[in-house]
Amino acid sequence: MAVVLLTNNPLAEKKLKNEIQIVFEEEQDYLGILKNARNRIHQGAVLLTHPLSGSIKPSETPFKSLLLKEGEKTLDTGSLQMIEDAIQVAERMIEQTGVRKWTELILADFQLIDCDLIRHGLAHAKQHQ
Repeated sequence: MAVVLLTNNPLAEKKLKNEIQIVFEEEQDYLGILKNARNRIHQGAVLLTHPLSGSIKPSETPFKSLLLKEGEKTLDTGSLQMIEDAIQVAERMIEQTGVRKWTELILADFQLIDCDLIRHGLAHAKQHQ
């Protein structure tokens, strides 16, 4: 079983590539990362970090990183329910406010925040392996 980082955040990919296996989905948006995680959960992955972690709403940032444990033989219904709920919340928020256009400086800030959140999640996951 392998722990993988699913992300569309170029900073997380750059900073963490020597610490964990990374599935870098540069072309995906926030919602695309959640849906990719759902597909992986259907294939036996288990969520190790909450898909709505942090205080930044899905409609406010394009970046999302998730930790998954892959290689399980059965469907983890808790992970599936959590990702389905997160997808519904994200779709609702994006529909209500639209996707915002940010400057490069603000996008860099969002990358840093996402990277910091997933680093903490990774440290926690390593402690519990």
